[in-house]
Amino acid sequence: GGYVYCIDFATMTQTNTTTKKRRCVHRHIPASSTISPSASVQQVASEESRGTTYDIPEDGVIHILLLRGLKVNLENSKVNILELLESVSPSKNIPHSLGSSFFLTFPPEWQPQSKTTELFPLSPETPEWDHVAQLFQQSMSKSACTIMSVKRIQNKWLWERYFQHRKRLHVKNDGIVNEKELFHGTRTNEPRLIYDSEDGFDMRYSAEGMWGRANYFAANATYSDGYAHINAKTGLKEMFLVKLLTGESYKCDPDSSLRVPPPIPGSIGRSLQIEQLKYDTVTGSTGGSQVYMAYDNEKAYPAYLIEYKV
Repeated sequence: GGYVYCIDFATMTQTNTTTKKRRCVHRHIPASSTISPSASVQQVASEESRGTTYDIPEDGVIHILLLRGLKVNLENSKVNILELLESVSPSKNIPHSLGSSFFLTFPPEWQPQSKTTELFPLSPETPEWDHVAQLFQQSMSKSACTIMSVKRIQNKWLWERYFQHRKRLHVKNDGIVNEKELFHGTRTNEPRLIYDSEDGFDMRYSAEGMWGRANYFAANATYSDGYAHINAKTGLKEMFLVKLLTGESYKCDPDSSLRVPPPIPGSIGRSLQIEQLKYDTVTGSTGGSQVYMAYDNEKAYPAYLIEYKV
């Protein structure tokens, strides 16, 4: 038996992926600790235990405390949600959440994979399929198109970058990350060039748009339908459902001269001691849809590939 838990270190909550029950978790820093490598579920790594690999028991009940220099062996465990990134030494000169260790958690619906990037087709009538279809059909009616497949994209490399940037935005904006699910069409570019790459959405290849050179994402699928890729083999249209960290977004009319978001007025006094901070994204309205522009490649993750016919 046993359960698998997803732990969100931005909100410090633990969610049971089976029952969906959520509870708060807390960090605890012991004065000192001596730990047997396979002794318990609660694992705390002291300076003396660096380089030791700890086994997580198969029952998978995790209480995450402070992990510094810890290696976690998940090979024989039902827990597949935690990887440790390099520790950052705490400093009183930077916010505590930046000074803490960075942990990488994957979405709870992700399945085990043997490669860095893998696609997992979703089964119709599952909650995950229904969620994607509902977002898609809010503007694309069932009578006008039919979803043929939805594939979950699991690119560990891109997700790690996205996850780290989410953590940084959480610190920069005093907890505001504003993650949204938006649509993106790739026109003549094969979606694989984005989801199976090291850069993901790359604004260096973006054309000049209404809000300058940026990665563009739309709230309505109908807007992205005009930019959908047509699969040469199947003839089906394809578009992404994307996770985008909009953060603090600057709303404005079209301005093709934009290269980066404008400065945030009155940004002095935040916990991040930088005199000049910029908005994270830009937003506006066009073609009957709210659109968001990101001027870097770290804020977007291609979560799903939708194939459909009209």
